[in-house]
Amino acid sequence: MENKQKRMDALTKFYLPCAADTQMDRYLKNGAGDGVDTALLIEIDYKQFMSEEELDNSMMVAEAAYSLTKIFDKTDLFVRVGPAAFFVYAVGYLNEEDMERKLKQLIKQYHQLNCEHAEHMQKHMHVGVYHVQKETGFMELLHKASTCYEEALHTHVLFCMDTDQPYPLNFPKPFATSKINTKLADMEFAADIMYEMYDGKDMIETIPLILKKICAYFHTQYIYEIEREDDAYKVLYECRPESMLVENENLNTLPLFVGDNYQNCFMYEDVLACNQLSDMFHYDSFVALREKIRGARSLMQGKLQENRAFIGYICMIDCEKERIWTSQEIATFFLLIKIINTAILQMRMLRQHHQKSSQDTLTKAWNLKKFYQKAVENMSVGNQKKYALITMDIKNFKYINSEYGYAYGDRILVAIVEILNLYMEDEECFARIDADIFILLLNYEDIEKLKQRLNLLIKKIERYNIRYDLITNISCMLGIYLINDITMDIAQMIDYANTARKSIKDSHESCIAFYNGKLEEKFIREHRLSSIMRQSLKNHEFIVFYQPKVNIYTNQCVGVEALVRWRRQDGNMIYPSEFIPLFEKNHFIIDLDMYVLEQVCIQINTWIKQGKKPLPVSVNISRVDLKNNDIVKQIVEICDTYQINRSLIELEITESAFLENESIAIERSKELKAEGFLLSIDDFGTGFSSLSLLKDLPMDVLKLDHTFFQTQMNKREKIILTNIIRMAKQLDMTIVSEGIETRQHVAFLKTIGCEIAQGFYYARPNEINQLDLWGNFEGEDVS
Repeated sequence: MENKQKRMDALTKFYLPCAADTQMDRYLKNGAGDGVDTALLIEIDYKQFMSEEELDNSMMVAEAAYSLTKIFDKTDLFVRVGPAAFFVYAVGYLNEEDMERKLKQLIKQYHQLNCEHAEHMQKHMHVGVYHVQKETGFMELLHKASTCYEEALHTHVLFCMDTDQPYPLNFPKPFATSKINTKLADMEFAADIMYEMYDGKDMIETIPLILKKICAYFHTQYIYEIEREDDAYKVLYECRPESMLVENENLNTLPLFVGDNYQNCFMYEDVLACNQLSDMFHYDSFVALREKIRGARSLMQGKLQENRAFIGYICMIDCEKERIWTSQEIATFFLLIKIINTAILQMRMLRQHHQKSSQDTLTKAWNLKKFYQKAVENMSVGNQKKYALITMDIKNFKYINSEYGYAYGDRILVAIVEILNLYMEDEECFARIDADIFILLLNYEDIEKLKQRLNLLIKKIERYNIRYDLITNISCMLGIYLINDITMDIAQMIDYANTARKSIKDSHESCIAFYNGKLEEKFIREHRLSSIMRQSLKNHEFIVFYQPKVNIYTNQCVGVEALVRWRRQDGNMIYPSEFIPLFEKNHFIIDLDMYVLEQVCIQINTWIKQGKKPLPVSVNISRVDLKNNDIVKQIVEICDTYQINRSLIELEITESAFLENESIAIERSKELKAEGFLLSIDDFGTGFSSLSLLKDLPMDVLKLDHTFFQTQMNKREKIILTNIIRMAKQLDMTIVSEGIETRQHVAFLKTIGCEIAQGFYYARPNEINQLDLWGNFEGEDVS
């Protein structure tokens, strides 16, 4: 972006000659020519009053420029072309009478500002007037106007029009850029401000008092300080006129891109002194309109810096009158900005330190410490309301980070905080307490409305991946504790909400759960089991039971399934339904599955040593195992250690493992198959993509889930099951039916072509020394 400050003269707020061509193009393209518009060159000879160096920054020049803007339209073009010389492009034709009237108005206007030098202006001002014809640029028009000016100068008249006398071009004349002379500043007042600034105990209270004092000194009515924050430029301190009863909230923030762009205006000047509001529009129209809303008629702005970087500005506004800011006023204001800037930097350091101690650095959400403080405050203020504490996390967030990268995961976290910021209501708060875990304090009227509101939150988060074209779906797990006693320790409330959230950890889609006493009992029980599981494994408390697989035509055992049981040293039995889900959550299942595999290998070696023909043994592989990159290597090493023929090991993988993460499950299955192991799909028929699995997987065995046989099948269901079995056989797969308990079940298997059964009808799972695997299994109905 071209810097506007480089194009403007700081003293007069007129364009510099280097920028005039660009501005002139706008006028000439809009139909100027054939004498429609008027170009003027005006110079006032101040040399008898001061040197050219003094003239460059003279208040008399500023007053003359200001007077010109009052008698010509603000839409006209003004250019400073010398120490006291000005070019004006006036839209419209000015005849001799017009010029005489305009110049009288100019002298009168100037007299109001500086009566001492008004007579001098009348005697020593000369004007060249040229009516625009076919000229194409600023320099051409300046030459024509300067010719008329030279004619007026040589003939000792006030102005001359449209002469064609040949005069050399003496414009633009060089002049120095206006600079702030700090020697002119009111050092006594600046010292008072500095003393008050650093004598104050509370800077938050001191800065507004100082701003008010500055307003009084300059006889202005409005002053404010605006600083760059993470999300916008924000007004942090202000002193407003008492007449401004209604505060406009929109003026308290400035969009980041506007503020960052606005700093260009301070590139060549530390203070923007605008004698009238129209001067402000030369710098930035958007900011000028905001100052207009504030009631500005004239203003000064001074930039604030931190390590030489722009961080905002202080704006002082005169709402009552236009005024030409004196060199002393500008210098004093500049010095005051420097003093206040030092104090503001201290305040910024304190705020940043406070933010670091209370905010999450990535998302800018509150941290747990800050949440504790605000939650207690909010519940104290709204003690008549009902509150709920919620903990929330993202399903499989570790997988998202590892699969797509931490930057991708961070993007999701930041988005969730943006959603929560808009979601919060009065006396509610939230924080990010760890990784993908968030904590919320919400008020509610009744539980149903709370559920509706939380479901709405879930939908907002789930829609984020669609809106921003994310690769993966986002699912949320929410645990809710309804607060009955607001004096309860917040940490205890969080534990209760976490207990509820962990109870739905295995859900494959977004879900909410409310805390109750039974969940707490379950949590305590799981915690106790987790604390003893490793020692129990070392003590061999985990025992392998075996259940035969029987050929329903020969009644002979053709293989067994290894099933784990947990028998404590005191004889009490813990069943798989209680500890397997827990071990899958805490990943201890990997250690347990490898332990079971090792015990199976030892048993197969025992059969071989006894001279018995070893039976194939199926071993369950958890979905957690499949996520382990080293699982294939571990299984191979165990079998090789005991020199077990891999065709004797059948690895059972549940259908649900493929539904959770199909690509990884398929990849691990192919790796295991390549190592020579038999593979089976366990619990077939419980999922939603069974047939597609048969197509994609290198499976040897298909195990029909026991639910197929729990109810009487209708004709349609029998046809479907019969054709599944026929298709599996065509794929060279062995079919095993689980959960067989009656003679009718066996008869049904014969009608659909299934030859192998497993269930209580033939034998319950038992320790190996309690089973005669090489005998006949006649079968007996389960009563």
